[in-house]
Amino acid sequence: MNKNKICSSCNTIIPLGRSSCPECYNVAQRRAVDLSYNKINMNSGHSNDPSDESLISCLFDLSFNKYAILIVAKLLYLISIVLCIILIFSGICFSFNFYSKSILDWSEWKLFLTSMFFFASITLPLVLLLITRILIEFAIAIIKTAENTGKIMEIAKRI
Repeated sequence: MNKNKICSSCNTIIPLGRSSCPECYNVAQRRAVDLSYNKINMNSGHSNDPSDESLISCLFDLSFNKYAILIVAKLLYLISIVLCIILIFSGICFSFNFYSKSILDWSEWKLFLTSMFFFASITLPLVLLLITRILIEFAIAIIKTAENTGKIMEIAKRI
């Protein structure tokens, strides 16, 4: 095991065999740190890989160490994409149906409202899909930050 010391004044790693810091020449008196641990081992603790955990085990984890969103995020986004496609096609069908069966006699208003329905039927579902994607990414970022902070705290306790 490769044990090095860390300077208590400037936090520089002191190489093996030296009794003082190469930067500030302070005498090394701090506890030893295992640098073979590769600074921060992000594979300690539980895995971020959703295939290692089942949805049922996440749902019944009363300590909240496992997160279900990491497992179902792809499914939620896939459902959002399918709903977006359905909304776009139904909006396009509605706008053409509105144009053909409208009770308005003014062709300018009829064309204007049909184009507005057509534009809204494409843009609104895409905006909703974008918002869904941002919310899922935000939830995953919060969870991964919490996991990594917990792992860093575990490593800091070992030092």
